[in-house]
Amino acid sequence: MTVNGRTLEYMIRLLGASPLAEARELGGLLLDAGMSIAPSLLLFYEPGPYLTDRTGDLAAAVKSLWPDDAGRDRGPGEPEVARLEHATPDGDGRVLAALAQPCLSCGYDEALTRVKALDGNGLSDLFRAVTRHMTIHDQPPREFEHASMTFELVLSSAAFGQLKRHRMSSQTALPYDPGLGITVPPAVSNAGLESALREAADDAEDMAAQIGCNNPASAYALLNAHRRRVLVTLNLREMYHVSRLREDEHAQWDIRAVAAEMSRLAREAFPVCAGLLGGKHEVEGRLALSLDPP
Repeated sequence: MTVNGRTLEYMIRLLGASPLAEARELGGLLLDAGMSIAPSLLLFYEPGPYLTDRTGDLAAAVKSLWPDDAGRDRGPGEPEVARLEHATPDGDGRVLAALAQPCLSCGYDEALTRVKALDGNGLSDLFRAVTRHMTIHDQPPREFEHASMTFELVLSSAAFGQLKRHRMSSQTALPYDPGLGITVPPAVSNAGLESALREAADDAEDMAAQIGCNNPASAYALLNAHRRRVLVTLNLREMYHVSRLREDEHAQWDIRAVAAEMSRLAREAFPVCAGLLGGKHEVEGRLALSLDPP
């Protein structure tokens, strides 16, 4: 890891506020290492009440505002893999207007008005002009960042391990929830071992319950198959990166299904500008076709 002094100080402060002893110990080791090299840079490493008390203060406020909500039955049914909670209204128009604005030499409001007046063919012409020479190794231009989406995902620990690598997105991960069930790999089912996995999951949930559902250490008892909810906000440019990488045929199978559903929902929200989402292996042919003149 390469890190500057300010970021290291912030990391140590966050780790010091963690409820997990393992994290606090790591923070102490980083502090010792940093102090041996640049003690004058590490001055504000002690976590204050903003970090140590915020979670408890919020929990108390929620309990006060909704006192009858604790323990409420959430109802049966398989949770959705992905749900689109919000998307930029008229995101296609906003992205294409930002792209066309320099050529129109006008304000953004006027560019947006002109783009909104186009029919579907006109919007497609603009999009094709931008993506005509795109390859699977190219990122969309920065203007694609003017359209964003917020998803709620339900995914396994294994899939979350892939998702959390995308640091350009904003992610709020809830604790692992045994009530969401487990994700069973097809290879396990095909081998006739699903019942053994579910027995292991039951044992893990019993251990987690003994540790205490409100104890963050209970997550150590659970399996990579157990699920959690994650709220993810990302712009369309980052969505292309997620899609190219996580829908590719070489990607981990679990995150492929999650990314594919995110892409499907993104195409519904932005039917023009999200039209080339997909894994590297599946869009290579479509990108080659886009080289043809309109």
